[in-house]
Amino acid sequence: MIYLAKKSVTKHNIMKQFLLTTTLTVLLITSFALSPLPVEAQRVTGSVDASVDINQIYRDVSKSINGLRTRDACVKAIRETAYSKVKQGRNVMVFNLSQNYEKNLKNAKFQQFSCAGNKYGLWIFKSGRFVNKGDGGFINWAFDGNWKRTGRDQKTVVFRPIRK
Repeated sequence: MIYLAKKSVTKHNIMKQFLLTTTLTVLLITSFALSPLPVEAQRVTGSVDASVDINQIYRDVSKSINGLRTRDACVKAIRETAYSKVKQGRNVMVFNLSQNYEKNLKNAKFQQFSCAGNKYGLWIFKSGRFVNKGDGGFINWAFDGNWKRTGRDQKTVVFRPIRK
């Protein structure tokens, strides 16, 4: 017999405690690993390019849109500020998150902004494809970089890496 904390513990009890502790640990780790990510985090795919300081771009964009009251001004300011901050070295997509879309972007970084009562997503990335499945007006999306619009409705944008 082994004595722990003035209690008699048998090998059987030690094994039960070990299994219980192991099971609880596995459940805890699994719950963290399998818990769903926030919606925006799930939309970001691809590996991340460390040369883009998304936090500084977020601060700069936030300053540029502070006080804007129209959707077209918001979209334009987010695109122009982000594209100038990446020194025209990455592609940029701004999109109204209340609209449907499909994307496959490589080396993407994402931030969300609120402006003029709407939520906009900003992606900064090397290359990829973005499909606007909603309204194609300039109050809902804008992009810059090395791109080509395709498709019958011109709502698919293919981005290529920017060569300097």
